[in-house]
Amino acid sequence: MVAVLWVGASLADHGEFGRRELRVWVSVPLIGVAALITAATPLPLAVRTLMSTGALRAYAEGHDPNPPHYLNAKWIGAFHVKKVWRNGTAVAFATDGQPFITRGVIYAPDGLPSAPLPMEVEELLWARYTHLYGPWYQFEMGD
Repeated sequence: MVAVLWVGASLADHGEFGRRELRVWVSVPLIGVAALITAATPLPLAVRTLMSTGALRAYAEGHDPNPPHYLNAKWIGAFHVKKVWRNGTAVAFATDGQPFITRGVIYAPDGLPSAPLPMEVEELLWARYTHLYGPWYQFEMGD
């Protein structure tokens, strides 16, 4: 509705629909589509993970076989990591949490393990995993 009024106002003002108005008018739906894609996909998380790959991988591949379960919320790359779990080569970083929901990224160079991750045993009522790219996964779990 707004687009129709906008086009009508542009035509009424100038008598024709010029190139400038067309560019501005077309940009609005493109911005809307970009916002929907960003909101409906894990793209922002994938970009943050890509930017933080070096720091997260260095932490995950460190020689600490049992990283601290509860960190004093520490910045690793672009993530504010609140908890860390390790299961073999897979390392889960809890980066976001709300009451009863924990979210984060998992570095799993050998793929997700078939056995439950340590965090699932502790807090699981439900869990969801989404492959981001390469050895990186997004997790979301609730208790």
